[in-house]
Amino acid sequence: RWTRDSTSVLAHRMIYREQRQGVELVNSMNRIAPDSLLLLERTVGPVRPSGLRVREAWVRDGADITLVWYWYRVGGGETVSGAQAKLLELSAFLTRRRQAELVLLATPCAAEDCEPAARALFEFLTPP
Repeated sequence: RWTRDSTSVLAHRMIYREQRQGVELVNSMNRIAPDSLLLLERTVGPVRPSGLRVREAWVRDGADITLVWYWYRVGGGETVSGAQAKLLELSAFLTRRRQAELVLLATPCAAEDCEPAARALFEFLTPP
């Protein structure tokens, strides 16, 4: 958890140290939220000087909205695409760099205005 002023960012990492058939980072069961709770999902960025792009999701949580940025790291590569992550899994298997993870950052939006929340996530990723 990262906090600045009244803004809080929660960071999660779901790590698969070694993937195998049936135990994979990208599959139909692993989802950010059910479709009924997703208000918006799109790719944004770059959000770092390295060129990192992220998937942005607006998730309804009761009466509130949470802004989520996420991306995959597989075998040393980063992507926002589940399909690209699956391809990286193949090369990771061949190079024996089998660790894969989902990196997720979340912060609440203020009254359906997620611009301040997006700025907070950007600040979290690009410290001074």
